[in-house]
Amino acid sequence: MRRNDEKTVKTKNYKRLAFLLCLLLLCIHGEICAQSPDKKISITCKEEALPAVLIKMERQSGYYKMNFNHDELNKFKVTAVIEQKTLPEAVDILIKNPPLTKTVNGKFILIHPEKNIDTSKKNADEGIKGVVLDAEGEPLIGATIRIKGAPKGTITDLDGGFSLDDVDENSTLVISFIGKKEQNVKLEWERF
Repeated sequence: MRRNDEKTVKTKNYKRLAFLLCLLLLCIHGEICAQSPDKKISITCKEEALPAVLIKMERQSGYYKMNFNHDELNKFKVTAVIEQKTLPEAVDILIKNPPLTKTVNGKFILIHPEKNIDTSKKNADEGIKGVVLDAEGEPLIGATIRIKGAPKGTITDLDGGFSLDDVDENSTLVISFIGKKEQNVKLEWERF
């Protein structure tokens, strides 16, 4: 009789374990599905500071990471009713009136002010490549790289690498990353 009781207990334990594993898999699947670039967001704001609204939208999205200079965008107040839009579509709606530009690079969205550039002053139309590392020599993933005084910018990849085309040889790079001090780096050209 004891053997049957032990088998019954083991069977119940296996069933519980199988149930918990299925539940865990469903939760993981739901989390993965919730972090989709196609997830629709909705937001209503009235005369709110643009950075605060962008942060709320980023949290709703659960997928994209927003990169912007808080001080540059804080002067913009926005009013909008956005219903069922992807985050890039919602950003387009918000930055339509302020003179801002958006660049999407994978999971990262870079937002910066538009600047008028005199292209006749360009000396070179060469591209640049580089890697952004922290003080310990580790790559900074998602660091924002902009050309000072130009609307051009990008975001570092998983290895901290970046590239920009059509860059003037007298340009200065502005490198920013959340929690780090913004750096200005004057370009030094090496031609091969």
